[in-house]
Amino acid sequence: MREDQGGIGTMTTTERVPDRRERWLELGLLALTAVPVVIMVIEVLRSPLLNFLDFWSMLGNATDDDGSLHPSGLVNLHNEHPFVWPGLLFWIDIRFLGGSNQALGMAVVLAAVLMVFALNRMLPEDLDRAKRAALTMAFAFLLLSPSGLELFGMSMNGVHGLSGYLPSVVALLFAHRGRTVLAVVAGAVGCLGYGSAFPVWFAVALVAWLRRDRLWQVVLPAGLGVGVGVSWLLVKRAEHLPTPDKPLGAESYLSTFAETLGSLWSSVRDVAVFGGVLTGLVVVVLVAGVLRERVADGSARRAAGWAGLGLYAVLVAGMVSLSRINLATQLGSTSRYAVIPALAISALLVLAVLAWKPSSGQTAFAATAVALVTFAMGTKQADTVRANYPDQNLLAIAVRVEAPKTMTELRLEPISALKPVRALGAYPYSESFTLGCGAGGPELGSKVDPARVRPMPEPGAGRPTQGHLETGPLKGDTAIRGWAVIDHRRPACVLVVDAQGTVVGGGITGLPRPDVAKTVGSRETRSGWRAVTGADVPGGSVLFGAGGQFYKITPAP
Repeated sequence: MREDQGGIGTMTTTERVPDRRERWLELGLLALTAVPVVIMVIEVLRSPLLNFLDFWSMLGNATDDDGSLHPSGLVNLHNEHPFVWPGLLFWIDIRFLGGSNQALGMAVVLAAVLMVFALNRMLPEDLDRAKRAALTMAFAFLLLSPSGLELFGMSMNGVHGLSGYLPSVVALLFAHRGRTVLAVVAGAVGCLGYGSAFPVWFAVALVAWLRRDRLWQVVLPAGLGVGVGVSWLLVKRAEHLPTPDKPLGAESYLSTFAETLGSLWSSVRDVAVFGGVLTGLVVVVLVAGVLRERVADGSARRAAGWAGLGLYAVLVAGMVSLSRINLATQLGSTSRYAVIPALAISALLVLAVLAWKPSSGQTAFAATAVALVTFAMGTKQADTVRANYPDQNLLAIAVRVEAPKTMTELRLEPISALKPVRALGAYPYSESFTLGCGAGGPELGSKVDPARVRPMPEPGAGRPTQGHLETGPLKGDTAIRGWAVIDHRRPACVLVVDAQGTVVGGGITGLPRPDVAKTVGSRETRSGWRAVTGADVPGGSVLFGAGGQFYKITPAP
């Protein structure tokens, strides 16, 4: 195996056979690489089936009411971003994949894995195998971090974002190998998917310059970058972002930029800003080292792609700061932008290894430390994303019972986008929809056997089974909520039935209610529930199910 002996740009090689310790180190690191992938697959399977937020507006542009593809709608901009590929994938989702958020989430996991693979292929071939394995492991932990859970669990953001990020990384891989034409093709693909691909042209030009490629290989991507930017400014919609609620200064843009680059290091904004400044400065210093090799007539080819990746990440962070700051000055640490610091740190790690030539053990230690620290730092962002899941499950029920006010409150807009979903029988109009009472349990339109229903005991300290309806008569398209425990545990499901026992609505259980646990002395801290029905239910009741048995609360008239 070859071991690099020179600086970032220069190289002499010697053949060396790795010893048994290094082989075991490589195998262990490769096994560790699979861990974040498996964890993220599990996270996707825990996410709701119903698609989120911007999925509906993009789908509305991409489809006709009968569910057929509407190609001309794909050439519009969404929030000032192109969405040709996301719109097409959203149509494929409702046409062939049952309209599943989880199916799209798996596609995003696959895209992230492909990014890891592309970064692996960009590593210098002479780098020893243990170092390659250590860096690849770090790429996987960074790109599939809990900090970026919004990209996977709320897949519409991942499909949109990675349709720009993935082609950009592939473009840099091609540029790193001197394949400028293929890099241009990949960059063009990215620019049709998401605005994050716009800066890649300048990164591709930098890579070609560092490699000492022909002049056209530098000028072409740089010229395309200028052309794409000008074209976007000319064709973007004439809408403007909201005016910020307070005047912005230069520090506002700098802090948002730094927070974006440092969001994987901490969920605390000030710490993230500090980490982002350090990350940016280290990337600049390492890229400057590559430039120095190039100017000094040394070959910078081994590091060219990584310098381009560092520049790309910095430019995209700058785009976030300049274009989205009016929405919020703390937008940089949101989960949807986690790919940006992941790419910046990946470039930083590789450039550092090429510059400082640590041993295999030192590289493995540093890469593992960075991977685990950044992975663990994603707790807050991941919890914020998961907090959206219960409402999304309630939204699916609101769609089925036709509760438009509730749908709007839970941010399904425009409601007209449901027409193609219904026409194709995709979720939540498919057989996958359930109220959660288990196999063979009651669903919308079915009747609950009265022999399986008992009155719910009134609240009382220490009672194992008890519950309370907090919202009075059962009104359609309005909040129905309360709390309940069955044998000291949360119910499996909640149903709304009419006077004849027909299921006309349902809801979600397991919502946090620590106040109830403290008041009635229950061990269950998630006894809260919410339900919805489409119309008023005079004489109706709320049922709570567990183990095939149901408990009933009938509200006072």
